[in-house]
Amino acid sequence: MLSRIKASQVVAAKLIFAAVFVSTISSHAEPASSSTSFSGVSAEASAGAVESSTAKAPTTASSVATPTRSYKGELGFTLFGRKLQDEVVNSRFARMVVAASLTANYQDWLTAKLGVLQFLTSGQSSNLYAVTEGAASNVTLIDEGYIKAALSSTNWTVSAAAGIISANLSPIYSNMMSQSNAGVSLLGGYQNDANGEVLIFAEQSAPTSKSTSNRIIDDDTLPLMTVGGLRGVLPVAKTGTKIKAAVARFVFTDLSSQSANDSSTIGNTTTGNGKGGYSFAYDFRGIESSLVVEQDLFLADRVTLKGAAVKNELAPAGANSGWTGKIEYKKAFNKFELIPSLVRFRIESDSIPASYGQTGIFTNRVGTGYGLRLDFPAEKFSAYAGFTEADVINNNTTSSIYQSDRQTYTLGAEAKYDIF
Repeated sequence: MLSRIKASQVVAAKLIFAAVFVSTISSHAEPASSSTSFSGVSAEASAGAVESSTAKAPTTASSVATPTRSYKGELGFTLFGRKLQDEVVNSRFARMVVAASLTANYQDWLTAKLGVLQFLTSGQSSNLYAVTEGAASNVTLIDEGYIKAALSSTNWTVSAAAGIISANLSPIYSNMMSQSNAGVSLLGGYQNDANGEVLIFAEQSAPTSKSTSNRIIDDDTLPLMTVGGLRGVLPVAKTGTKIKAAVARFVFTDLSSQSANDSSTIGNTTTGNGKGGYSFAYDFRGIESSLVVEQDLFLADRVTLKGAAVKNELAPAGANSGWTGKIEYKKAFNKFELIPSLVRFRIESDSIPASYGQTGIFTNRVGTGYGLRLDFPAEKFSAYAGFTEADVINNNTTSSIYQSDRQTYTLGAEAKYDIF
């Protein structure tokens, strides 16, 4: 019996040895993915997890990218009152401005925008010489209406727009007021959020006169405003400083006699009369340079310095230059911001077309403006007040008989809403 037990043990040992040998051969001959052991399953699962984290999902009909379109509608209301008084003009009026805009974007390269303004004015004005300055009007106009195409990469951008564009001399701060003109604009260069930007800009548009004469028919010419230049932005993250600068070369050609008529009583030197037509005594061609410095302070406060200088090389010294400087301080509170400001300006008579100058200042004036603004960013509501003193520089120009030292008071509020 003992011999039988030993014999059975020998047989069992041989069977175990054979099983181990077969298992060893199988583990070297077959790939790991075909193993049925728990360790093989775990390895296969972990390998699959790594692969799924790096491989892209297969493309199906439902996952194919479709053109993205987005729309944005905005509505704004501004209500303000203004008192303008000197020895020639006495004007008091209240005005509501309703601004509506619609912007449509196709993917990230095509934009179409339409903006409309409605001016509703009530008040009274008088002018010693029965000219238009100080008059209150009700009018509807297109503020912007253009199509813009833009292409950009990580550090480079180029764009072109055509339609009714917002035209000015310097794009960051100017002695001239922005105009809504029919034209085209180009922009391109280096642009990086962290390092800043250096961009070349160019635009050509047809400036319009502020009124239409029923006495004069202009020659068959097209008035043009051509501007080109360089602008840059330099952010300094360590100090919270942002510096913006721009240099613009401008040329006005074939401005209409009605534009000269509009400008003849508010600062520019003109020739002619109402029957035969007015003309500017000097054409306008020159350079405007501007600089803006923003400095962030503690508790979200900010101080901003702005300056712009313009020179018309076609007008004589003493009448061909102008400058504007502004300082403002933003004091941030929990729910609102308080922004006092101070502006100093000197705009000589023929530095820019007067009818395109800042309202109430135009040209041939020097003075100071004081402002106070209260902003509620979350509610998109603002209230403001302003006072400006503007004295006549030269009392011997053709327009000086219509000008005298003046004071202007402004009080208003505005609200903006996102429709969709």
